[in-house]
Amino acid sequence: MEFGIVFGFQYISSQIGDGVVAAMNSVRCMFNNFGTNTWQFGAGTWLLLKYAGVTGDLVGYMDEGYTYVCTCLADVDGLKLMLG
Repeated sequence: MEFGIVFGFQYISSQIGDGVVAAMNSVRCMFNNFGTNTWQFGAGTWLLLKYAGVTGDLVGYMDEGYTYVCTCLADVDGLKLMLG
């Protein structure tokens, strides 16, 4: 996916001025670093909650939410049933 974004930005920026190229490079950088920044924000939030002592209350909710967000376990179980 990143290759498509980079290629699209390079193709579009070759047709326009230098200021727009710089803006498009900053947007590309933002997309590339979104995962890292999101993970760091989540880890910082978790450590703050751990310091406050409320992580024990949240673990049950997170385990329940995991089954809705990540369906890979249900998909594997379905494939096991289909394949025997």
